[in-house]
Amino acid sequence: MKDIFYNPEKAKKELEEKQVVNIEQEKRSDYFKKLKLDKKFQKYIIEEILEKEILTNQNIGGSIEAMIASSPEDLKSMLLAKNAALKCAESIKNRILINF
Repeated sequence: MKDIFYNPEKAKKELEEKQVVNIEQEKRSDYFKKLKLDKKFQKYIIEEILEKEILTNQNIGGSIEAMIASSPEDLKSMLLAKNAALKCAESIKNRILINF
């Protein structure tokens, strides 16, 4: 059977660490609550994320090595997937621009 000893210094340190974590979580929660109210900021962030996705799907340079090594069927499916992702991101971005 193990002996369990209470270490008051360790307990105090763990309590302080727990309080710091709780304070940080509250700050983060308050920050995100404020951001939810700021529609222009949301629009900016969402547009930036979608713009990166659009550029990634427009550029096939990063996947040329995979395209060279793949079969024609795989190449076709890769290009169709990139095109679908591009159209989806553009559609979402356009909807956001219309609604804001």
